[in-house]
Amino acid sequence: MNRRTVIRLGALSALAACRGFVPFASAQSKQMFSASDVHPAGYPTVVAVAAMQLGGEKEAIEQAQVGAIQFARVSVGALGPVIDELNVLNLPFLFRNTAHMQKVIDGPIGQELLGKVTGNPKARLVGICWMDAGARSVYDTKKPIKDIADLKGMKVRVMG
Repeated sequence: MNRRTVIRLGALSALAACRGFVPFASAQSKQMFSASDVHPAGYPTVVAVAAMQLGGEKEAIEQAQVGAIQFARVSVGALGPVIDELNVLNLPFLFRNTAHMQKVIDGPIGQELLGKVTGNPKARLVGICWMDAGARSVYDTKKPIKDIADLKGMKVRVMG
């Protein structure tokens, strides 16, 4: 792997982790990144493992906790069982819209919750930033869900 490829993969892994890079991610597009030891030439190497080859989000969290992988992009839904305080973000219609969600997660509340990830010794994780996966967290294949009234009569699977 040449230096240019290493730099590109490093930039990609940093961007993929941060909020706003990908507004929607399907199960097929999830990626995990593993940073290995420094290359003999002196620069860090990154091994990208795509398409959930190492498991789903739950497995990625477990692998990061034990040091099997060094970097994983996971949703708040998967982190809720590990850090209880994050479950508040899993509530549907918590945010009015995407701008409201971004204001909250980029502000003091978001920073406090991000600190709960790093500050929890049992979690054995470091929170870097938030990923934007939408403000509503309710999706349907037959009709758009624009407000809570659209849920009337529907069966909804929720976190927890």
